[in-house]
Amino acid sequence: MMTDLFTYGTLMVPAVWRSVVEDRYRSQTAWLSDFQRLTLKNQVYPSLIPAADQIVQGVLYLDISPDDLCRIDDFEGNMYERIGVGCTMGKNESVKAQTYLLRNEFHHLVSQQIWSLSKFLEQGGLDRFLEDYPGWSSS
Repeated sequence: MMTDLFTYGTLMVPAVWRSVVEDRYRSQTAWLSDFQRLTLKNQVYPSLIPAADQIVQGVLYLDISPDDLCRIDDFEGNMYERIGVGCTMGKNESVKAQTYLLRNEFHHLVSQQIWSLSKFLEQGGLDRFLEDYPGWSSS
């Protein structure tokens, strides 16, 4: 069964995405309501936590294969759980997807700083991320 996946952090960056998955996927901008994207303390990547009246913009990858979904699960690790969500794309078109939510037991690691893709890219976060977290490409 193929799965649509809402990404909100480093997986929105093509270089990171391609280092994790094997296939090519269509993607488009999407929005997720009632969640907030915050930086984790001492990290360059974000977390996603429930937050009423907040909206997170991300990238929706379409029809992810089960094998690649397993690779993404491994990439996300045990701090995150994959959950079903409803997101919006295009002209208010709703779509069911999955995303990765920070597990409750790790909420103490969340800063109050909003994570921004543009700041991540402008301030060298991508280089730091790729340097600190290499090796997700399939072997």
